[in-house]
Amino acid sequence: MSDGPAVSLVVVTRDRAPLALRCLTALAKLPDEPTFEVVLVDDGSTDGTPALLRAVEGDLVALRNDAPAGFARACDQGVAASSGDAIVLLHDDAVPCDDWLDALARRLAGDDALGAVLPRSIDLEGAFMPEPHWLALAVRRSAYDRVGGFAGTARAGRAEKATLLEAVREAGLGVAQERDAILLLVPAED
Repeated sequence: MSDGPAVSLVVVTRDRAPLALRCLTALAKLPDEPTFEVVLVDDGSTDGTPALLRAVEGDLVALRNDAPAGFARACDQGVAASSGDAIVLLHDDAVPCDDWLDALARRLAGDDALGAVLPRSIDLEGAFMPEPHWLALAVRRSAYDRVGGFAGTARAGRAEKATLLEAVREAGLGVAQERDAILLLVPAED
């Protein structure tokens, strides 16, 4: 175990300053355990996101791409800048319910056979979103590194999120869903 945070929360955003602010506000309200850091990648925003990130005080690792790199590459950038033994890739339009992070971290830490854990992701109509459309994914750093992150799992014509999960499974590691970790998809209002 490293001396750094137990969990690195990696968030990618682009041109969605209100969602980035809502996400950072939710993360600021998390309890101190498990220990965590937040790495936010601004993937080429042209709205108020850069100004927002300059104004944020506290422990935040903020990265900026001058031009959009895309979700997968931006996630890999965020992971490279993080230091936790567990990584949680979190969408900026997800609204987490109480204790979601603790539930994900405990499940991942409690079973060495797991490479990744998904929360239950629910849309505005109350429907559970299918696995490849996850709002967050907790993954062991060792598993992420082993499969090469998104860059190492990319396949032409295939959804990036689905191929990452497939690669974790093909590496002989389990992928589980934690029913006590719940995130809601609440997109920005137009």
